[in-house]
Amino acid sequence: MSRILASTLLSMAVVVSSAAAAGKLDVTIEGADHGHFPKDAVRCVPDGHGQSTQTGHNASPGVRWSAAPAGTKSLAAMMTDPDVPADTSQLNKAGATVPANAARQTVYHWILINIPANRTHLSPGDGNVFAEVFGVPRGNAHDEGQLSYEKGYGGPCPPWNDMRPHHYRIQVFALDVPALGLTPPFDGKQFEAAIAGHVLARGEASASYTTNTALGAGY
Repeated sequence: MSRILASTLLSMAVVVSSAAAAGKLDVTIEGADHGHFPKDAVRCVPDGHGQSTQTGHNASPGVRWSAAPAGTKSLAAMMTDPDVPADTSQLNKAGATVPANAARQTVYHWILINIPANRTHLSPGDGNVFAEVFGVPRGNAHDEGQLSYEKGYGGPCPPWNDMRPHHYRIQVFALDVPALGLTPPFDGKQFEAAIAGHVLARGEASASYTTNTALGAGY
């Protein structure tokens, strides 16, 4: 093997290794006491009669993260719920119960893109205030289009008859591009495809919530 070829292969290996080993951001959800999702950030609350109502404050939670690494040109944030039942036919149906071991799917609740690289936090409610500035998508739902949200933040609204608490995952990504080439509307899968290969560092935090009184509604 020639020295030139060996040098080229070594360089390629270093690039691949560096791309695979993204750094870590420390992420915190403000107000998530004891791992419980902040009350002001939920969309659905127990109605006092064993079900729920969409009367929550529904303001996006405050989120903090450690400084992004050198080379970061923008940031992005995403909130998902990986505990949504795959079979939605029994959700919030009187007389029905969704077992804890039922098959699950992920739903996208909130995506912010093109966040300035020097930011290290989002204040409560920023998900709506900065909707235009940071480019919040419309209809940021999963592929089937169910449980979609219009522009901005869509807070937790787990089924009141689900026997599994839902865990809401907020991820922050440090990216090596100043802006993602996404134009609303776009969905979570398109967002994930757009950041692939551009993540310099990432981090996440999660908090739980339920509206099922059998589980001690609230958390």
